Amino acid sequence: MNWIGISPEQGPKISVPFRFYLLAHINILLLICLIIFMFDVPSFDLIHHKTLILFHAFSIGFLLLIIFGSLFQMLPVVVGVVIEYSEFLSLALIFLFYLIFFMFYQYFMFFDHPGFFVLLLSLMILLLIFYFIIPLAKKTTKDNIGFLLSIASFIIGLILILFYFINLFINLIDLDLFHIRRIHAFVMFVGFIQQLIVTVSFQVIPMFYVSKPYPKYIKYFLNYGYSVLILIIIFFQHRILLVLYVILNLIYIFFTSKVILERTRKIIDTTILFFGLGILFLLIFSLALIFEHFTENHLGKFILIFVGFILSFIYGMLYKIIPFLCWFHLQSTKNRIMFDFLSKNKNHRISSIQFYMSDFSKKNLEYLQLFLFITLMILILFLNKFTKFNIFLLLIYFINSFYQILFALYKYKKLLNAIKIV
Repeated sequence: MNWIGISPEQGPKISVPFRFYLLAHINILLLICLIIFMFDVPSFDLIHHKTLILFHAFSIGFLLLIIFGSLFQMLPVVVGVVIEYSEFLSLALIFLFYLIFFMFYQYFMFFDHPGFFVLLLSLMILLLIFYFIIPLAKKTTKDNIGFLLSIASFIIGLILILFYFINLFINLIDLDLFHIRRIHAFVMFVGFIQQLIVTVSFQVIPMFYVSKPYPKYIKYFLNYGYSVLILIIIFFQHRILLVLYVILNLIYIFFTSKVILERTRKIIDTTILFFGLGILFLLIFSLALIFEHFTENHLGKFILIFVGFILSFIYGMLYKIIPFLCWFHLQSTKNRIMFDFLSKNKNHRISSIQFYMSDFSKKNLEYLQLFLFITLMILILFLNKFTKFNIFLLLIYFINSFYQILFALYKYKKLLNAIKIV
């Protein structure tokens, strides 16, 4: 695996990604508590404004924070992009995420402040272009072009919704605004989130499972395939494009399954099971797309399956990335001499890197996480609705993952202090 510029000094402080991860879990826990104690249980009807608000609270308050927390760490390591002013930029993005969601809530509940929404979206687009797109364009290679393309899709998604609100504000063009919202959702979830998952898979899965890399032609085909598909769908819709999207998904499923099955380390852990579950959800989602009757009559279930795929891969990657993140930052210049000394001492716990990295996680809680996730998906899909019991299980699920992130951070601080003392 070719890691470009793998140096702790190139990346941001460890506080930057952990800030995103912790805030994401605080947000989702607050959201679930509000649903339990203040709001009605959400329905599958995404046309309903309250459901739309809750869905965006999850997307902006949880998914985007997890994704950008990971990007702040992965771009310097994988692509070699040094993100300037990472502390300030991370705080600015978090602040903007909160403001954008608040304005979104204001508009859809009270039909107010679309002008402020336009201003905030414009500022977000400018930040992404200057601090992500331009540095990425200078460093991107054919192997990691997916990072650039996925963030470009995110900006396109923002521009679409920006145009939606400008048109509401001054009525520029007579268009089907609901259609723009559908295109926006597709660009965000497929062009941004799914393509980013695919790109990260190319880097993370072969490295952590000591497996053969994905074939280069598959990387190119999938990265450019998803991006070209997104651009075409913005201007032209036809069922043949749906078939092409399904083909891209099936190719990704086949080669990801192949890479995982051919791994050198045959041990099955929670991350393997999460990835396997994600592949299963994507397969079900892709096959369901073929049956138009199902997608029209069970849209809520359909979207939930796709969210299940996203969450499976997010937690499969988090449980690998967070221990690696702690290990990576402990090797900074000021700690490296002592770290290397302790690593050579066979009697010291740090001597075993594999044990050392696993020391940042609690395997029993990871299995509890997996069990809760499978139980939730089965209950919601088969009952065809959310219930208070499901929401309560969801609360336990995210409390568990929140605790595991705090535990990893605690172990990092403890080992850092131990190294300094020695």
